[in-house]
Amino acid sequence: MMMRNEINLRTNKSEYKPGEEIYGVVYLKISSPTCGQGVRLTFYGCEKYEYEYKRILDDERVQKYTEYREYMNYNEVLHKDDEPLVLGKTLFPFKIPLSSEIPGTFEASKENDEIRWRATVEYKLEVAVIGAEHLLKDKKELKVQHNLPPGLKCTDFPSTYTVTLKITTALIFSSELAVTCSTALPLQRCLCVAIGEPLLDPAHLLPSCHWASPVRFLLLFTKNIHFTARLCENVNRSGENLKLRLIITNNTSVRVKDMKIQLLRSLTLVGKRSSPQLPRDDPAVAMLDDNKIQITLETRTSTIKQQYIDMTSYQSGLDNIEVPLKDLENKPLPPTVNGQHIQCSYEVHLVFGLSNGNSVDLYIPVPIILPAKCKNWSSWRCPDWVHYDRDCVNIHHSTCVLGVPEKVLSSPAFSGIPGLNPE
Repeated sequence: MMMRNEINLRTNKSEYKPGEEIYGVVYLKISSPTCGQGVRLTFYGCEKYEYEYKRILDDERVQKYTEYREYMNYNEVLHKDDEPLVLGKTLFPFKIPLSSEIPGTFEASKENDEIRWRATVEYKLEVAVIGAEHLLKDKKELKVQHNLPPGLKCTDFPSTYTVTLKITTALIFSSELAVTCSTALPLQRCLCVAIGEPLLDPAHLLPSCHWASPVRFLLLFTKNIHFTARLCENVNRSGENLKLRLIITNNTSVRVKDMKIQLLRSLTLVGKRSSPQLPRDDPAVAMLDDNKIQITLETRTSTIKQQYIDMTSYQSGLDNIEVPLKDLENKPLPPTVNGQHIQCSYEVHLVFGLSNGNSVDLYIPVPIILPAKCKNWSSWRCPDWVHYDRDCVNIHHSTCVLGVPEKVLSSPAFSGIPGLNPE
């Protein structure tokens, strides 16, 4: 039975931040003759989208908008021979520096009777044996985190957001006002005359008369209800639960009856104008300038099932409120992204119902939602021969731009990758 040739990829992590370096190893086992003559490593990262509006008028053509931006592209030969590769087991360590100005991983799509669109930001790592690419190849999709907003650190305390409702109470008092007046002999007229009329000579006044007039007083009192909320963490992960804290300061007699929780998403695409005329009945597409368009896919659109909390027993607030970062089909939500062509952001929307029939809205922006964790990376199994045939394994140090000097193999970056260091 002929032994099977194999090639595998392994990186030190499944997820990276912009500006970090990817460290990894190619595992190559040649157990039978092959026409392959070397090893090629490819890494590329790109942002792209495609948008199509299906409902058109009779005199219009179907319009499709596409954009593509390449952020990284490495296509390097780790090893090359003039002859077919010889039998043996070889490890090829490599290092790939990531740019600090790249957007995070993203994927979202939708199709219905009116529109069809797909938007992605992806980073892929591929390895293949030169001359035998159809037989010996492996690829991995790596995830890149969304960059923190300017001035924000992971360790920073999350921002608080407050909305205040002013409630004015009116108090009415009834009383009587005592009035004393006199009359003059010639005119027999009371001195309680209209303002502006001349007073008569006091010498001609008769003894005073007394009477009472009912009056009403209106007093206004204003008191406040403060709703203050903040996230427990600035950085959250798709597929998990976002947590927030709510504090209520209430100086009024009005009670908070209930709270509704929504997670809202805003998603837009930006690109070049592909046609001199826009679809007349597509409300999503708008002109930014002579050469650019903006496609508004979602504006504060609810992405999860609305939650309802009875606040009867929580008049002072509530801690550790959980908001699932999963869609209506229980799948992880697309992460936040701020690319050249794709922008996606989230905010938590709280609606408080009050006993007086009013409602109060509070919006809490979510700085970052990371991509869902990669399950395939953690379930990867190292080839058995890396451990069993350790003495027969060679380590090849490539001289290309992705090669790694021997002294770097003992660094922490390679400590978690099997086969390079003594166990």
